[in-house]
Amino acid sequence: MVCKIEPPTFKAALIDIEDRSQKDPDSILTPDDLADWKRQHGSFQYPTILLVRTGNAKYWSDRARYFGFQNRTMIDTESNGTSAPELHFPGIGAEAGRFLADDPAIVGVGIDTPSIDAGNSKTFPTHVTLFSANKFGVENVGDMSRVPATGATILALPMKIGGGSGGPCRVLVRLP
Repeated sequence: MVCKIEPPTFKAALIDIEDRSQKDPDSILTPDDLADWKRQHGSFQYPTILLVRTGNAKYWSDRARYFGFQNRTMIDTESNGTSAPELHFPGIGAEAGRFLADDPAIVGVGIDTPSIDAGNSKTFPTHVTLFSANKFGVENVGDMSRVPATGATILALPMKIGGGSGGPCRVLVRLP
């Protein structure tokens, strides 16, 4: 007996903030961006993964540009030690994260940066808010330049890792 199992696919909704994020590496997705998208396309339909395109995927091979730093470490002059570098890349703002957490149609988010929170975040409010609402985040998504605002479907295939806080994920998008 052959059993065919279809993996779960989701609707893909894309918000493009590349113009703003290329001018300001600390830019964030805002509630206004979500409201503008909804004015143009209507409400999100369950189950949707919201993709945020910042344009940073094109910097993947340039580590300093992708993470938004020039040096790998920074000197902490107060303790004469080293600390993590200050990072500058776009993300999903805390307020937008709350709107997404409250939207029952959204099951997860994806972004083409190293984190769903902006690089300069110290408290990671978007992680906390979305994960507390049982919504997932996919980071380092590749080039989304051909993904339309609506009409695409997405398949996210995470690798199951016991006890971890995250893991590798293969993301496939079917264009309309």
